[in-house]
Formats: sequence, structure tokens, C-alpha cells
Amino acid sequence: MITKEDFKSHRIINTNDDDEIIDILIDAVEEFIKSYVGRVIEKETITEYFDGDDLADTIFLANYPVVALTSLQYNRGTYSDPDWQDINADYYQLDDDIGEILIDVMYSGRRNIKAVYEAGYVEDDIPKSLKAAALKLVTKLYDKRSSEGFSIEEVAGARIEWGKFLSDDVKALLAANIKPKL
Repeated sequence: MITKEDFKSHRIINTNDDDEIIDILIDAVEEFIKSYVGRVIEKETITEYFDGDDLADTIFLANYPVVALTSLQYNRGTYSDPDWQDINADYYQLDDDIGEILIDVMYSGRRNIKAVYEAGYVEDDIPKSLKAAALKLVTKLYDKRSSEGFSIEEVAGARIEWGKFLSDDVKALLAANIKPKL
């Protein structure tokens, strides 16, 4: 989402002294953001299973944007001896921006529909709002290292209050990227 170089440029850090801690903070913030928005951010391959009995005519993939739908299959076999068959592409339509598959033919059963797909963003396409939120959160954690245990710090007449982890501006940056609850 962001690189160490992005952060060091943002904070105007010209040494490598804190590189290890910066890497840890970036990884932690990226994990937090992924969990907060409820979906993958950087592109990865995902396999999901669905109950054909519960789907009606729509499959909602957990992650988006969908880069590629590798396969959409149904199981003609059993749990112990699966026989996965491709669903003909003429029978479904994918809205890759929101990860929604409209399907004409549904196969009843439990965990009998399998979708394998790539979702997330390539580095250059990650929304700027997510990158800005990551920079703000890493900055907050980096700056707070020397103030662990304190909620207020005063230095040379300047006062800093360490409030909640997610400030309103960071919440606003993340809001548009949160996976809707169905």
C-alpha cells in the first residue's frame, strides 16, 4: 500500500536508523486497514465457496475490485469425492467493480459453488485515500514510540494529546473503501 520510501519522504527522514521499525509499522497498519475495510487491498488470488441453496441468483464475492474471475464451478460430486464442473460463462455476468455475480442457473447444495478469482489493486491503482490513511496511521505510530504510556506530552510549550487511534480524518479517508454489510 505504501513503501518505506513513501513514509520516509513524507516524514523527511534521511537516515536508515529506523528502517526496521518503519517496516514493522507499515505492515501492522496495512493489516489493520485490510481488516477495517473488510477486504483485500493489494492483488491476491482468493477461493470462496457458496451454498447454492442460499444464493437465489446473485453471488457476492467477499473481495473487490475483481481483477479476473479464474473459475466459477459447481460440485456434481460429494464432499468426500468432489467433481467440480465449470459453469458456462454465458450463464453469469460479473460486475468486477463490486464483486457481484448475477447467475442464471443456480445449482442447489451446500458449499457447492466455488469461485476462484484475483481481487484487489495493483500498486499504482490503490486508492489515494487508502494511501493517505496509511501514511497518517504509520506517522501516528512512529511519532508515538517515544511517548508510550502517555496520553499528553508537553515539550517546549507545545502540547500533544494522544487520542484514539482512528481520528475522524482517517475514518473519513477509509469510509469509501469499507465493504458494505449485506
